[in-house]
Amino acid sequence: HNEVEYLIRALDIGVDGYIMKDSESSELKKAIYMILDGKRYIQPNLIPELNAKLASMDVERDKLKFLTKREKEVLVQVASGMSNKEIAINLDIRERTVKNHISNIFKKIDVSDRTQAAVFAIKNNMVKEEDMILFAGKIYEETQRLIQLVTDIISLSRLDERMEETER
Repeated sequence: HNEVEYLIRALDIGVDGYIMKDSESSELKKAIYMILDGKRYIQPNLIPELNAKLASMDVERDKLKFLTKREKEVLVQVASGMSNKEIAINLDIRERTVKNHISNIFKKIDVSDRTQAAVFAIKNNMVKEEDMILFAGKIYEETQRLIQLVTDIISLSRLDERMEETER
């Protein structure tokens, strides 16, 4: 399964050949000669899996056709980590409208939560790398804020315990 994912990535960046590291030397030699002859070479036993994966990717990509322009805008912002309120402000629509769009998106792309929707958007290249970096930054900031909150709660709890001890 992972081998096919690597193969697809390799093909996306333009490699001319792909064989697995445990291949026979005769297969490597055959691949080299084909590539030198201007052809592509993919290890034959990977082709059925590659075709199946590409077919499933096409089905996923076809789901994009059913989304409206506005739903695509909302999905990109969901994938970028924005809340419904933030999306509503960005698109100048009501938060309830955002919720309706998200519900429609979930049905059309056959997912049940925001994380699955975000994964769908990322896999279908709807989200720019800069947006993913911004999202990672938001997650980091939120995590730091939560850590500080927990630290404050622990400190207050210890302070309460000390005050109770001094009152006794």
